[in-house]
Amino acid sequence: MGEELNHLSPTLNAIFASRATAALEKRAGSIFQFLAWRRSLGLPGLSFPEPDVFQYFKSLAADGAPPSCAQAAREAMRLASAMFELPLAPFLSSARLRGAALQELMRRRPLHQRDPLSVDMVRALEGAVDDSSLDVPDRILAGSTLFALFARASVGDVSRIKLEPTLDLNGATDVGYVEAVML
Repeated sequence: MGEELNHLSPTLNAIFASRATAALEKRAGSIFQFLAWRRSLGLPGLSFPEPDVFQYFKSLAADGAPPSCAQAAREAMRLASAMFELPLAPFLSSARLRGAALQELMRRRPLHQRDPLSVDMVRALEGAVDDSSLDVPDRILAGSTLFALFARASVGDVSRIKLEPTLDLNGATDVGYVEAVML
């Protein structure tokens, strides 16, 4: 989809300029899935009648779709409503649709995250960055991990940094910021 956005009209390019390509792909995917579902039932065009959307949410559960699909579809429809000024207010305020999406989210299995890094682990990473006896790739990996940790960034966020980060220091105090531009 990223390449396709380059070929859209100037208006659509302007609308989507502030959105990350991955976010657009996720939202567009949800809309395309809804459209495919409508076509499979012989329903015409892309419209969002509340009863149809409710049946779509129920079909997602019946078909074994991941629990987040209904909520992702709601978010995609909300984005489409805002960006294209579509009259979806009745849909967006439907308690039945919010509830159906929430019921689906409740099917999620419990989230099992790894333990956070300890202070000793962070110190070891900091030491690795400064350790000239280590191979350069190992030092870069340690530095990248620290950058993501201190920026509270995900791996996806860090992977979108396309320009070399710059250090913006206040000369009087040697305190400053690392600026990283994401494309």
